[in-house]
Amino acid sequence: MTETVSAQQWKLRAREHFDTATLNYGQSIEKEITSGIGPTINFCLEEPYENAFGLALGLMYIDFSHEPASIGRGQRMELWKLGLECKNDPFQSDGGLFIRWGISKNRLKTKRTLGELKGNGGYLGIG
Repeated sequence: MTETVSAQQWKLRAREHFDTATLNYGQSIEKEITSGIGPTINFCLEEPYENAFGLALGLMYIDFSHEPASIGRGQRMELWKLGLECKNDPFQSDGGLFIRWGISKNRLKTKRTLGELKGNGGYLGIG
């Protein structure tokens, strides 16, 4: 008789993280690099200390209050991200190194004349 045991479970997790993003507003406006902190909610199928794969909903607060809002964007913006995310623990150990990657559809709320902009995103993290 053969038995298969699986520790996979659906998990709902919330985390706060620091991100760096390159904002490309269009052809006529120069790119900007910014960073900010924000929450992410993950709903994923997880094998503890091995792998996780699922949906991610994230928000990044962007603060340009030290710079002029001359390009049609506000000084305080929100970057919303909805996508797929994967986490892998290559050494499969408790508290070890992990790699997280993801792809997303993004919506930037500029809060000025540029309005809401849509785009795509990618994510790579090590922890």
